[in-house]
Amino acid sequence: MVNILPTQKIARIKGLFEAATSSREIASIVKVSPITVQRYFKIFRAERSTPVFCPCGKVATHHEWCNYRFERSPARQQFMRGRPFVQRVVQPEELLLKISSLLPMSLPAHIRDDVRQEIVLAVLTGEIRYREIGSKVREFISRVFKLHPARFGPVSLDAIVPGTDNLRLIDTIESDRPHF
Repeated sequence: MVNILPTQKIARIKGLFEAATSSREIASIVKVSPITVQRYFKIFRAERSTPVFCPCGKVATHHEWCNYRFERSPARQQFMRGRPFVQRVVQPEELLLKISSLLPMSLPAHIRDDVRQEIVLAVLTGEIRYREIGSKVREFISRVFKLHPARFGPVSLDAIVPGTDNLRLIDTIESDRPHF
């Protein structure tokens, strides 16, 4: 006896395949085995000249946890709950856009770039969480300003050059005339 799916189920599987739905999700919707879905996927892929893409932009057969898959999977969300060291998956563009929108435009471009990269690094290393970025922006701006020597104020020529043995700024100015 040959097991053949009804044409309605095959059409439903193909439609969900074209929409980049996962094989497990299709199996639960259509009420067939995931192995059966995988076999039809192989047939559908052979029929197409171009691959099907996930809404995240990757090929639909990718194995990473993209935002699209994470938001559609209660099992993945349950797995991630209670894990303080693991954050929600964020696309780099989304992260940079959020950070850029929170930074004041009055900052010089090089300071904005440094603050943006400091925040990205902090999120990637787990120092702060994605949802905490808004409350930590001022702290990162202060941190970056401490890294830059210019304080936007008058600088005394009698000030000692950092990293030298009592070399003053006035001593670095070349002049034909002697100074006192």
